[in-house]
Amino acid sequence: MTLSLDTAAAPGVGSRPYRPAGVRPPAEPIPDASDFEVRTVSCDRFRALVRVAGSVAGDAATVLARVLDDHQRAGRRFVRLDLRGVKTLSPPALAVVRRTHESLLAARGTLILTGVDARISAMLRRGDPDGRLFLIAPTAAEAAVSVR
Repeated sequence: MTLSLDTAAAPGVGSRPYRPAGVRPPAEPIPDASDFEVRTVSCDRFRALVRVAGSVAGDAATVLARVLDDHQRAGRRFVRLDLRGVKTLSPPALAVVRRTHESLLAARGTLILTGVDARISAMLRRGDPDGRLFLIAPTAAEAAVSVR
């Protein structure tokens, strides 16, 4: 599992584990989730772009929930969750996405899921039978890069 902040997107920030401003480190250790990565690519006062890759199952859903919750506690109401690198989404991961979506809507924000291919879209539909999530399919350029 990798949990990190992309320093190229945040000038002046050294390499360190991801932690939004004003958020203390968790009291308990972060669960192990092999074959999973979550990375905050960029963020500002109101927005965040979070990229997820690998299998989001078991402990990985807990880690994803922590990252998304930390962004909300930091006041970020507009979150893009890039799922281009996701292999699988477990029912607990789907519940995290749904809960985050509802929470951000209640705060007059949005959760937009980007890079959603047909396979991930089918998983999301099972977890969101009402079709309330905001999905954006991969662009042709993104699809070409993910095939390589």
